[in-house]
Amino acid sequence: MAIRAAAVSGSWYPGVAAVLMRDVDQYLAAVSHAPLGGVRAIVAPHAGLMFSGPVGAYAYKSALHEDFEVAVLVGPSHFAAFEGAALWPDGGFECPLGVVPVDEAGARALAA
Repeated sequence: MAIRAAAVSGSWYPGVAAVLMRDVDQYLAAVSHAPLGGVRAIVAPHAGLMFSGPVGAYAYKSALHEDFEVAVLVGPSHFAAFEGAALWPDGGFECPLGVVPVDEAGARALAA
C-alpha cells in the first residue's frame, strides 16, 4: 500500500496526535452555532492550523450531522510546479492521527 508521507506535520499543524486533537477540539468547541442541513460541499482554508482553525471548525461543524459517501481534498502543490492536477490513486495519507485511506474506486472514477 502506497502511503503519502505527511509533508508539513509538526510545522503547520501539531505532529503529535494528542496535541492535534486538543487543538481541533478547542476550535470546534469555540463554534457557538453553525448552519445545519443541506451541506453539499465545504470550501475551507487549509493554511496552518493556527491561522485556519477557527474558519475550518465553523465549516466542518456545519456538516456534523450530514452523511457523506466520499470526501475529496483539493489543494495546491507546495513543493513542485506542474500543469494540471495530481491524484493519489491508492493507499493512504499519513497524518498524526494515523493513515487516512484513499477510496480507490472513487479515485479511479475521478481519474476517468
